[in-house]
Amino acid sequence: MSQPKQTTAALVLLPATDAYPKGFDPLQLRIYGLTLFERTLKALERGGCGYILILSPRASSGVQQWLKIRQDWEAQIEVQQSENPAEDQNRTLAALAADSADGVVLVREPIVFDQKLIPWLKGQKKQPAAVANGLLTFLPKEKTGKGQWEKEVQHYTPDFLLCHSVKTVADKKTVKKLLRQSLIKPTDGWVSRHLNRPVSISISRVLAHTPITPNQFTVFTGLLGVLTAYLLSTGPYWGFMLGAFLFHFTSILDGVDGELARLKFKASPFGQWLDTLVDNSSYVLALIGYLIGLYNDGVTPFEKWAGISTLVFTTLALASMYYYLKRFDKGGSLLNIEYSYKEGNSWSDKLLRSLAPLGKRDLFALIFFLLGLLGQLHLALVFISVMTAILFALSIKAHVDTARQLRSERK
Repeated sequence: MSQPKQTTAALVLLPATDAYPKGFDPLQLRIYGLTLFERTLKALERGGCGYILILSPRASSGVQQWLKIRQDWEAQIEVQQSENPAEDQNRTLAALAADSADGVVLVREPIVFDQKLIPWLKGQKKQPAAVANGLLTFLPKEKTGKGQWEKEVQHYTPDFLLCHSVKTVADKKTVKKLLRQSLIKPTDGWVSRHLNRPVSISISRVLAHTPITPNQFTVFTGLLGVLTAYLLSTGPYWGFMLGAFLFHFTSILDGVDGELARLKFKASPFGQWLDTLVDNSSYVLALIGYLIGLYNDGVTPFEKWAGISTLVFTTLALASMYYYLKRFDKGGSLLNIEYSYKEGNSWSDKLLRSLAPLGKRDLFALIFFLLGLLGQLHLALVFISVMTAILFALSIKAHVDTARQLRSERK
């Protein structure tokens, strides 16, 4: 083994082909575009394992050839042939632990599991920790060398995290359902959870079987954003209605790229930034198209100034939020901005939390479409103007609060 030091290691036991029913060999069984074994290895990579050793009675050359066909591995992966992997596991675990940073993840067979399970198991009191079904175990470095670790292991049932083998048709159906459920974010609003996600997930589960990448779909939604802006700029009635519908539909499609990225382990910092930039560029273009359409339809002086203030505050808010992400190294998603009102207990914090859903794109896009359908899109202007001003103010406060928190942590 040429194991790199100072990284979490993983040992995966890969049973012989005849240990599985026909059609369920983990190197061949596909679940949403990836084989079962790919899902196991990708989850280990994303969970922080920099070195993965596969122990299997299968010919090592065959498994290595399978690995070589799929060349986008982030971890170093090696294969070791063993007539009896279960008997050899303790000796191999001790060897892996010697050069690991903190311990070894043991996977008893190819499984579908949530990558968050690895750091979760690591945090369990420096004791060997396993999922209740025994399929996934983390062994701290200081415990792995002892042959008695299996007597010390603590079993947990983190129901909120997926860990499942796939050996039957029923298993496959269950895992696919759990994977779809995992695509729903805790931050999803009511509209997104109950209206948008069912549509976007239905699209994602189909696209997962195609070569289409999340970034390609992001670009596609950006092009729809350009079309949305054009339709809105043509004005009443059909231009506003069709543009508002497309704005709402694009809001639904906005979830597909992220769902594809999570389903196929394609999430990346670049993809996150691309999604954020395309989403907000589409929003700004739609806003400009909407204001042009209103102007062509005829506006009052009040609406004219409301439109100008909307453009100004939108530009300032986006600039402030992007600067926040770069300044505090928060990644590429605007959801990573830490707003103090989310945790505060003052009346203003509670008021902002109650109003927050109105600022989410899913609900706003639905309201925008309904107003367009009713021919009352003018009514959205004041709302947008007020919300962008509030958003700018909140982003400035987020800068101040986060900077203050970092200063206090350095003291």
